[in-house]
Amino acid sequence: MAKTISNIPDRDAIRKNFEGLYPSSLDALCEGIDNSFDYRPPTTPKKPGSVELTFEHKGDETHRVILADDGSGLSHEGMCNGLMIKRQQQANGSCGAYGTGWKSMWDYLATNPGIISQKNGKLCWCFYNEPGEGWELDVHEEGDEGTRAVRKLWTVYAVDSQEDGTIHIMNGLKKSFDVKELKKVLAWKYNTKIKESNVNIFVGEK
Repeated sequence: MAKTISNIPDRDAIRKNFEGLYPSSLDALCEGIDNSFDYRPPTTPKKPGSVELTFEHKGDETHRVILADDGSGLSHEGMCNGLMIKRQQQANGSCGAYGTGWKSMWDYLATNPGIISQKNGKLCWCFYNEPGEGWELDVHEEGDEGTRAVRKLWTVYAVDSQEDGTIHIMNGLKKSFDVKELKKVLAWKYNTKIKESNVNIFVGEK
């Protein structure tokens, strides 16, 4: 007798697969940095773009990493699509399937990550649910409850709060970073891309 089953993947199993995608914390972080280079309006030497990494410390431990850019930003619909695994397939040579890059970077690096983006002056945001809460993600937009608090975060961490862009906030880090070594590696890894794209990378600590 035929039996219909629910074929929804186990969330924890998928997350474990995400966590195993990268050989190091830097490789995971580069997933987001690459997106910040790729999804942006044209830049010029007189008006370069920016990718900003901020490492926030508590004592000797890094407890939060902020990855911010002044790229194209995301609309509410765009963020919803971006957070759905294989919702759309990207063209060959681009960043791959929607959704997997963010989630894999988040799951590798942090226990409580989130994203805030602004496009055409309007904010949208999503903070990733803790493991075990299912696959539901609440994607909010300007005017929803919490807008004022998110606008404050945007004002503090955005490259330019008046312009479009995106912020990844990675709280509760699972991995440690040697920031001095990371600066050296980023300078080497992105040297050519920085020159070709007129996009600079800034690394700071708090």
